[in-house]
Amino acid sequence: MKIIIFRCDRIGDFLLSSILMNNMKMINNNIEFTLVCSKKNNYYVKNSFLVKNVLTMPDNFIKRIFFIFTFFKSKYDQCIVLDGKKYSILSSIFLKSQNKILLTNKKNYYKYLKVFFNKVFFSKKNTNKIDELILIASYLGIKLNLDSAKYENKIPHVDESLIRLLDKINNFTIFHFDEKWIYHQYINTYVNIEPKNDELISFFEKLLSKTNNDLIITTGRIESKLLLFLISKFNKIKNNIYEYKYKGKSIFLIQKIDIHNLEFIISKSKCVITCHGATSHLSNMYNKKLLDIIDKSEEELFNNWTFHFTNNSSLIREPFSDLTKKIIDNT
Repeated sequence: MKIIIFRCDRIGDFLLSSILMNNMKMINNNIEFTLVCSKKNNYYVKNSFLVKNVLTMPDNFIKRIFFIFTFFKSKYDQCIVLDGKKYSILSSIFLKSQNKILLTNKKNYYKYLKVFFNKVFFSKKNTNKIDELILIASYLGIKLNLDSAKYENKIPHVDESLIRLLDKINNFTIFHFDEKWIYHQYINTYVNIEPKNDELISFFEKLLSKTNNDLIITTGRIESKLLLFLISKFNKIKNNIYEYKYKGKSIFLIQKIDIHNLEFIISKSKCVITCHGATSHLSNMYNKKLLDIIDKSEEELFNNWTFHFTNNSSLIREPFSDLTKKIIDNT
């Protein structure tokens, strides 16, 4: 069976959808999934064991038009549009499929697009995302099993230096230090949680004392004065790996790590501290203890996206000194 799914958004959105996909694969391992992705998630999706083929929606308007017309020749047993985006909808209208499903939060789409789809699901504001998947699964004749939210991916492209490093560490916590910690580098209305230099080092040392585990700081692609400060305090041991010693424990800083290496580190960790994002979904997927930091303004929204999370605590963004006390208490 050939199924095409439109997920032209981010990695976390795909990971949520993967619950439905994994559930379907458990029932019928002969399903071949084609994913239509964005440039923000295609690198991860194309290396998911759940996915057979990946198509990337272009950013350019003209290229998108040509991309849509390629679907004239495409044929699938089922088509599921989960991102609700207009170019995904247009593409799905052109392709041939016995069963077309659309999930949308736009009332006009729900009202007028039923002629093009076998089933249109309307997503009300603040709808639980798992409930949406349950409805789609039920329509497909499947009872959604949330056990399918826990699975191990076949992680490609893991750096040898990282494998050797983790082989030497028994227990460690991850602190994912991305742009969401730096004021005005993410959403300007979010509460400022950016630490001062000395606050950050002090927090790391307290965390080591509390957990008695080593600590790995992952940074993604961010550049900031705080990161440069940390690098100046650490000793370089590999091209992008730095170490800081404290009372017999180590803090490792791994700079500019890609999503697959980050996933590998998460899969080996004991606990993950992060502002909500793909890292949160990966932590839940591997069933790791998660401290998920969210903004109060979007608490209900995040709760709807994380309803299926287990072994997690949500912490509200507040000034760094107050936030870190709660992090320490919850580790």
